[in-house]
Amino acid sequence: MRTFVLLLAAASAQAGACELNTSEPGILARISNNRSAVELQRNDTTECVIALDCEVRAGEIKGIDYELATLVAPKIAPKFHQVRRVTFNFAEGGAQTCAALSVLQPPKQQKIDPLPPTPTPTPPAAPAAPPKPEPSAE
Repeated sequence: MRTFVLLLAAASAQAGACELNTSEPGILARISNNRSAVELQRNDTTECVIALDCEVRAGEIKGIDYELATLVAPKIAPKFHQVRRVTFNFAEGGAQTCAALSVLQPPKQQKIDPLPPTPTPTPPAAPAAPPKPEPSAE
């Protein structure tokens, strides 16, 4: 059992917990294309993804409220990895609450150097014409 717990801890450490501070300026929340996650973006880059246990219904969202886990040390700024529930408030007055399944940083894309261009093969040379027979001296 201890090995399993250590493996889970290692896997979550690799994925990376979201360390964005909830009061940090310039963070934009966007609903994912499949409507089952909230993407937290800064400078047009997705910094964290909050996976939800439900699909956010269609409609104009007026506001998003995040319910955070209780902080042990009140002097630590709340971070998005503490989100436990997300409530979406809609312009027509309704609301929807979803539980947060995970709050992780997306894996960073590794920059891969492009391969050098493949040389264009040189077409084979045309076969040489057969030699002309020499005229006979008869």
